[in-house]
Amino acid sequence: EQFYRDYPHLAPSRPATATVEAVKGADGQELKDIMSAEDNLRFADLATEVIRRLAADSDSAIYVSLAGGRKTMGF
Repeated sequence: EQFYRDYPHLAPSRPATATVEAVKGADGQELKDIMSAEDNLRFADLATEVIRRLAADSDSAIYVSLAGGRKTMGF
C-alpha cells in the first residue's frame, strides 16, 4: 500500500483481491499442517475445487506457484 501511495501512477486500475481457504480435517477444524495421506487428499480435493471454480470465470487468469519442500515433492 505504501508503494502505491509513493508511486500512484503504478497502482493497478482495480484493487487486487485475495482469498484464503484453509484445508479442514474430518473434524471440521483447520489443519495446521498436512501430516497424513488423508490430509494430503483433503488438500488435493480443495486445490482442485478452487481451481475449477476460478477457471469457470472466462475473464480471469490463474497463476499458481508451487514452492517449497513437501509441496513440490507432492506435485
